Amino acid sequence: MTNSSWQLKLEKLFRLQGEFITRRPWVTLLFSLVCIGIATAEVPNIKFDGSVKGFLSADHPAVVSIDENAKHFGITDMIIVAVESENIFTPENLEKLQQLHNALLEEVKHVERVDSILNARTIRGEQDELLVEEFLNPIPSSQAELDVKRKQAIEHPLYQNLVISKDARLTTLLIKSSFKPNQAGIDKALTKICEDITAVVKRFQQDDFRILIGGTPSLSNSLRATMKREMPRFMGATLVGIAIFLFIMFRRTSGVLMPTVTLVFSVLCTLGMISWSGQPLQMPTMILPSFLVAVGVGDSVHLLAYFYRRFDETNDKGEAVVYALHHTGLPMLLTTLTTAAGLLSFAGAPILPVSNLGVFSALGIIVAFLLTVVLLPALICLFPLKSRTRQALAYKHGGVTRALRFFSTFAIQRAPWITAFTLLLLITAIGFASQLGFSHNPLKWLPEDYPIRAATETIDRVMGGSVSIDIIVDSGQPDGLKEPKLLNAIDRAMSKLEKFESGAIKVSKVTGLPILMKELHRALHDNDPSFYLIPETRALVAQELLLFENSDSDDLETMVDFNYEKARIAMMIPWTDSVLYTDFIQTVESTFRAELGTMAKVEVSGVLPLLSQTLHAVIRTTAKSYAIALSIIAVMMCLLLSSIHYGLLSMIPNLLPITLVMAWMYIGQIPLDLFTMLVASVAIGITVDDTIHFMYNFVRDYRRHEDVDAAIHRTLQHAGRAMLVTTIVLSVGFMTFTASEIHNLSNFGKLTTFTIVLALVADFLVAPALLKVTHRSK
Repeated sequence: MTNSSWQLKLEKLFRLQGEFITRRPWVTLLFSLVCIGIATAEVPNIKFDGSVKGFLSADHPAVVSIDENAKHFGITDMIIVAVESENIFTPENLEKLQQLHNALLEEVKHVERVDSILNARTIRGEQDELLVEEFLNPIPSSQAELDVKRKQAIEHPLYQNLVISKDARLTTLLIKSSFKPNQAGIDKALTKICEDITAVVKRFQQDDFRILIGGTPSLSNSLRATMKREMPRFMGATLVGIAIFLFIMFRRTSGVLMPTVTLVFSVLCTLGMISWSGQPLQMPTMILPSFLVAVGVGDSVHLLAYFYRRFDETNDKGEAVVYALHHTGLPMLLTTLTTAAGLLSFAGAPILPVSNLGVFSALGIIVAFLLTVVLLPALICLFPLKSRTRQALAYKHGGVTRALRFFSTFAIQRAPWITAFTLLLLITAIGFASQLGFSHNPLKWLPEDYPIRAATETIDRVMGGSVSIDIIVDSGQPDGLKEPKLLNAIDRAMSKLEKFESGAIKVSKVTGLPILMKELHRALHDNDPSFYLIPETRALVAQELLLFENSDSDDLETMVDFNYEKARIAMMIPWTDSVLYTDFIQTVESTFRAELGTMAKVEVSGVLPLLSQTLHAVIRTTAKSYAIALSIIAVMMCLLLSSIHYGLLSMIPNLLPITLVMAWMYIGQIPLDLFTMLVASVAIGITVDDTIHFMYNFVRDYRRHEDVDAAIHRTLQHAGRAMLVTTIVLSVGFMTFTASEIHNLSNFGKLTTFTIVLALVADFLVAPALLKVTHRSK
């Protein structure tokens, strides 16, 4: 029995390619460099995006909605500067607060306004005149007057939990940028704002005047900065670790330099393709360079392992290159296709960086393969090399050879027991893995002592919330919001939601046009509390709003659009897992719709709540993506091995390590998130590589000699050495992620490394045992 005709043809093509490269190495090298130069031309222009909004594509309905609302109300995500002190209401503290407020407004570019307790809106009537003033302008000079102001502030329904805490020990300055939706260069400008704010805050920071910086824009900037800092660090550490191990394995400088050059070019070409496409690097995609280095080196190891062994035996470099391509070209092509298929399973994910990671990592793997079978052989031909006779003897009698012989013997002798235990373990692991929960909380990615996390958690704990959710009420007609019936309906919905509390979500503040109308109406009736209500007639609403517009206050800009058709209701809630927002959003929508009926349309806006809805879709599509990847790989394995029997059999050692790791995640309470959900997808692609090399070589040997024991022994001696090396190299590459400051990335490194090691064990023990049980020698 022989290989299929298409397999023989492909093997012949790789042999012919090897012969061409050995005859024209310089032509091959120059052609490769030209292609690399074109692909990498845009690498310097690559963009970084750490924003939460960037998780969705620009044409996603949620993003379109946010941008459309921003045209009417401006960008409502604010940077929060919080000040903590024993008592904010002292002359010294208020003077420092005033200086900080002015410095932020005057020294930081792109800042439109700063809202704080100092300029908080206060409305009162005096002799039939409407007075709109700032709460602390001027600042009282005596402590007695300040104590009165303190009492007024903590009792004021608008100020409490918005600009001042209940105990008056923490106050916030809400910084709104002047950015426009889709403004060019907004990421760089945001970085500059955060840097300038940090510089200003540093000047005022004191032990008794502690200043914290929070807010969604600040978190996005921190994630972006961490990504820029860690990505080159991880790639460097991965390259160094892999280089050291390659040297230990091959004991040759060429065995380190040539794969490193190939890998670096592979990464640069992939980054170039990302830049050409206009897509940015984001948190999940920051693993891409190190991932490509770790995975791409596998092909180089397989090629060099066959080349060095043949070269040491024959001392003929050209013949060894042809031999290596002939024996490894097709298995490497197969592993590239299956790895790409596993990664492409997330190409249709609704989360943009996950989708991009699936697409560009698959492209990167293909690029790495092409450079391995084109550039690497050319470098081998041009690099001065000497054969080593001792090395050839070590292949036959060394420690690795003895270890591989032990594994094959053990698997053959205990095949029934290993098979039964494997099936039991697989069924149990699937049961645990199926119970995994999903999570998305970028704040928890960071260490507890990280400034942005500490600030956000402090603001949430003291003020009750640091995240703004917008409810957009669309009356559908100009001046529609001047209708008292509609305003009262909005007010009732706001009152209900202000008391909402469920689990980790508790509404701390709800503000909007109805509150302003009640303040105006009370002020214009001699500040009588009994008139704290919506005016009864449309004409009276219009008249009071006109008076407010003439007061030079700009508060209306964030509440209504210019023709009073749309209103924005702002709701403050604590930062929590985005998955928990789903039920809350439904509650918000149902509450408003129940009160408004057909009077107006309601839309919940804001990045985090809408992202939670998308994540809900990810939860549904994750299992589907895994199933698609496994199905595609199973079909490909059947085709590549020219046998349904071998194809399905090969899936067992591939499934085992993945399900075991997912079971470990459930037991260890590690949720599926945007990083850990990638472990299974990455592992599906990676673990199948070694299985293909093992199964392909076994099938070829068994079909030729029909001796199952000998085929297992010979397969492990030939392919097993390269499988061992690639596993160690991959483990070294992914272990670098465990040093990350970001918890999710560290978990990703640990889980992926563990999966890769388990995959090797499965290929060394489970695969031989299955083959022994299902085959007979003739």
